[in-house]
Amino acid sequence: MSSRRKTPQNSFSATAPGRPWLSELSARPRLLNLTDLLIGLLLLLLPFVMGGREAWGHWLLISLSLLLGTVWNLHRVFEGGRLRLLALEPLLLAGLLLVWLQTRELPADVLARLSPGYQRLIPVWSDLQAATGGTAQTWSTASFIPGETRHAFLVLLAYGIFGLVLAQRIRTERDCHLVLKAVGISGLLMSAFAILQLVTSNDCFFWFYRHPFTGTREVLKGAFTNRNHFAQFAALSIGPLLWWAIASRKPKEAAEVLQRRGLGPARGNHSQFDNLVDALLLLRLAGAAGVFAAIMLSLSRGGMIAAATASAVVFAGLWKAGRISSGLALSTVALAAVALGGLAAFGGQTLETRVSDIASMDAAALDPSNARRSIWKADLAALREFPILGTGIGSHRYTYPAYMEDLADFMTFSFSHAESSWVHLGLEAGLAGVLLLAAGLLLILIRLLTAMLSSSDAARITAVAACLAGITGGILHAVADFIWYVPAIVITTIALAVAGLRLCDGFSSQAGITVPRPAWLVLSAGCCVMLVMVQPELGNRIAGEHWWHRYLLASFEASRSDSSGQMPEPGEPLPDLDGIDQPEEGDYPSMAGDVDILAEPASDSEQFEEPSENPFGTDSTEPETSQSETAAASDETAGYDEPRQSMQKTVAQKIASCRKRLACLLQAQAARPDQADICQNIARRSLELFELQQQVSDNPMPLVQIRDACINAQFRSKQELREFLERACGENVRLIILADTMARRALQSCPLQIEPWKTLVLTSFIHDPADALHARIMAQTMRLGKHNPTVRFFIGQALALDGRPDEALAQWNVVFHSTKAMRLQMLQMLVDRLSADALLVSFQPNLLELEDVYDVYSQRNRPADMERLMLAIRDQSAALDVARGETLEGHEPYVAVLMKANRVAWTMKQHAVSQTLLRRAIACDTAAEAPRRALGLLLMERQQYDDAEKLFEWCYEQTPGDVRLEELRRECRRLRTQQRRLRTASTETPPTAN
Repeated sequence: MSSRRKTPQNSFSATAPGRPWLSELSARPRLLNLTDLLIGLLLLLLPFVMGGREAWGHWLLISLSLLLGTVWNLHRVFEGGRLRLLALEPLLLAGLLLVWLQTRELPADVLARLSPGYQRLIPVWSDLQAATGGTAQTWSTASFIPGETRHAFLVLLAYGIFGLVLAQRIRTERDCHLVLKAVGISGLLMSAFAILQLVTSNDCFFWFYRHPFTGTREVLKGAFTNRNHFAQFAALSIGPLLWWAIASRKPKEAAEVLQRRGLGPARGNHSQFDNLVDALLLLRLAGAAGVFAAIMLSLSRGGMIAAATASAVVFAGLWKAGRISSGLALSTVALAAVALGGLAAFGGQTLETRVSDIASMDAAALDPSNARRSIWKADLAALREFPILGTGIGSHRYTYPAYMEDLADFMTFSFSHAESSWVHLGLEAGLAGVLLLAAGLLLILIRLLTAMLSSSDAARITAVAACLAGITGGILHAVADFIWYVPAIVITTIALAVAGLRLCDGFSSQAGITVPRPAWLVLSAGCCVMLVMVQPELGNRIAGEHWWHRYLLASFEASRSDSSGQMPEPGEPLPDLDGIDQPEEGDYPSMAGDVDILAEPASDSEQFEEPSENPFGTDSTEPETSQSETAAASDETAGYDEPRQSMQKTVAQKIASCRKRLACLLQAQAARPDQADICQNIARRSLELFELQQQVSDNPMPLVQIRDACINAQFRSKQELREFLERACGENVRLIILADTMARRALQSCPLQIEPWKTLVLTSFIHDPADALHARIMAQTMRLGKHNPTVRFFIGQALALDGRPDEALAQWNVVFHSTKAMRLQMLQMLVDRLSADALLVSFQPNLLELEDVYDVYSQRNRPADMERLMLAIRDQSAALDVARGETLEGHEPYVAVLMKANRVAWTMKQHAVSQTLLRRAIACDTAAEAPRRALGLLLMERQQYDDAEKLFEWCYEQTPGDVRLEELRRECRRLRTQQRRLRTASTETPPTAN
């Protein structure tokens, strides 16, 4: 060992007075400097890689953590040293064991004892494996998505390595202070970047990266995809920033002594304000105020609560340590007033509303769409069925649909997370995971709080308070948001916890466990080997995510290019939810004939390369525009009439769009062959492309007709079936095989996905000419998707094609009454098949649903149907009859349907019905002007001029200056006068003698 190694300067801040810091760094062991650099990168760089949430962030987190473990353990090989423990290590090992156990294959009886839900949810699993020549076996892992759970093991291991190395690296109290300053600087940089990005936003992160699900124009997000995550990350820095600004001041007692001793006779000429004017203090306070303002401007209510909690905790610690004087309090209040003034100027009514929501503590105000309460209810129901080990880390988005009873209300959103860290952890890791995390956090809180209350060292009290502030705020925020999914937040929280615990333990050089140098070498080699081994998998995740995002962007662009096929559910978006993703548009080809009610909207007109001949190969290239293909499509339509040409071009555009997206998916699948979402979307797009290409083929049979023909043919072998498919479909048969293969691969990765089961309902016949599993696969699909109206609609179509109309109607009844979007889609399919009377008998719509029926049926010129609907609306609204002058509260939505029925009654000259409907509309909404105007016109028609004029007068008061209303009022007066003259003349005329 060299002499330099024998006397290392191991402190972060070990800089000799008067010596340049650069020379001091060069004097320290290089491995120690590299360790400090890696810690700094994890604290300062990782947050700017999308918070570490995406594939690049995971690569950086895992790679840097394993490299950190390698470098630090290698440093210990040369320097020696003890292993310092924080009492959290057993909990970390237990957590790693829990996640590892979720990925291990377990005997069926063990899984059954853990939860009967494994067999209840996927009873067809073993038969599905046997149908393709595999071994019939039940699902064998506690995790429903073991691939993602294995990756989560690496992430958890990275967190553990970072925490353990940081605990060893911190040697002095000044080292803890440097960690706190690094956390504060990180939050300050992120806040400044967030403000700059919002002010100069082009809706891309870093001005060049477009995320599929979110942009940067709405609110402050920084490098995070969700404002709640940004706000929580910034809130973690509030405590360190306030500590940095204030804790360097001397205690009140010391300040008073210095004032008495140092000023002498001149002390009377000095005021308290002289102590207040400290440029560095004001600058640091301004930085903390800027971070707090950024949190407020993010409009994250959870972030506001976390920041307020952190501020309260750190000020409590500063007060106990005697670091807050009246002058300092005045300066802090002044800066807070400036910050709040800026917030009022920029935040406006929206910020005021968010703050008032927090102050009200009203669940309806905090969760107006009921989304959080709905997903929590569903997750708790799943937790009751899988209480011990949960459903596996990463399985939430696939598990909750089977338990969310009001899923129909949230069909335009996908809950990737539970909107609560605790609920989410309970679902994916069971009560075992919740208890481990709760025990660790409770231990940290108790130790930090005890140290803050019992210590007499002012500097230590303030530093511990700064650590405790961020942790406490994060725990509160975690109740209503899943913030611990973001690596940058977790890494920063770990840094605060480790720094706080090291402050509590003291810095004795004799503390810890003696570890021989060969053991350090083994640990270093282990980290190094693992670092090398995980690189291919992490690289594949990056490549797969790149192509997956390309696919999503292409899908959303296709949806935006033609929104005529979409009927989104009206309602306010849910921007607060950190687990919300917009699901990809489109679904399976319809089985209802030529009316494709679930087809994806038309896309752009560009033509792209077809997928590779080998659908599983890696030689697919990026899709490129093909002008020759477009020209060929144009040549094929030459000589046809214009409607035919238009249809051909539309199909060609859809084929081009589908090929483009399928090519992106095949590239993603080449990088990640077993990723569940990629595989199931390849299956969906393959079926879509098959149906489109069949439309322009020589034998334009849809898949359902081909399946029906195969079943009726009763082939004796799979070979005969395959030969028939090749004759009937030609090259398109490859798409059926691709869809079936990818659906089965997706189910091997995660059997809770609903979409692959829907694919197998259509394609399972290619493995069995009799399709013996068809009914069981449909039942399996319903078991997982019973709360999903699109699944029920799909199953209803399948039942109808199987000759079970009553069961199909039962499924469609549920769909009809689920959401407006699904109801309109069903009505578009049924309007040419059912009369209004038959539809009313079959589905028995309520009054608001009758409005949707009216909207669709009014597009057809069928007076009998319109009269039947008008009478149905009249009968359904009978309960709205009230005495003259009385009103109905909360019935405003009924006005529109009553007015539509009135138009039919007016057209058919059924004035009595029209008058009844209009009076009911007025009773529903006393402020509505349209029903009164219409009733006035009706009364004029019926020569009731006095009542009509009163109605027109009321309408004129609501819309002064309306020339038409003034004309109607004059006309009423003229006709009333004329009517009176006629009556007078008739009474004064003597009777004629016979």
